[in-house]
Amino acid sequence: LFSGGEMDRRIGEIFSTLLYPRLHVILGNTQLAERLAGPIAEFRSAVPRDAVRTYYQSSEFQQRQQQIARGEIYPRVLVRTCRWTTFLKYCSSDFEKAFRQLGCQTRYLIEKNDAQYLSPEYVWQQLGDFRPDVFFSISHDRASAPFLPRELPYICYMQDRCGPLQELPSLKEAITGQDLFICLCRVYSQILGEKGVPDRQKFIMPVPVEETLFY
Repeated sequence: LFSGGEMDRRIGEIFSTLLYPRLHVILGNTQLAERLAGPIAEFRSAVPRDAVRTYYQSSEFQQRQQQIARGEIYPRVLVRTCRWTTFLKYCSSDFEKAFRQLGCQTRYLIEKNDAQYLSPEYVWQQLGDFRPDVFFSISHDRASAPFLPRELPYICYMQDRCGPLQELPSLKEAITGQDLFICLCRVYSQILGEKGVPDRQKFIMPVPVEETLFY
């Protein structure tokens, strides 16, 4: 709800974060549509999609991948999760901590309140700012974020049956040859195999209880 003398400032403050859904309906004073349309379009048009695509297709990114493969540098890891499931967000946080303790630079994406939404525009903005070498998520693979550059490797730690990974009859078109599936148990590895994921792109790694083993 926007009203009063602070309305324009609050509109800019809220929608410039790119963490809220697009407006679909305005109730009340329809003149608000004119006041909202300009700022919101400006915020979303500033998202650096073209620059991000250019970077992930560049020799600079390929050279970073080669350095990572040779063990010369650690990857930058972008971890995306969701506040709506307590287990998922804390497990994702543990993985982010593990990557960080290993020596990786990390960034943890999660909504800060119940009204926020990790919009594609927000993710593009983070890609442009952080330039991750890998995208990490629990129980969601690339099919959950099909807008991502296909050159950016995606790691899915599969510990539950979530859509669209679960609903798709085949994952062959949804994933790339650089994507990796870490499976909690053999059952999930079998499910992925039935959906066309090659053995070289998946392995089984139960989460150990003992903290030092986990890290």
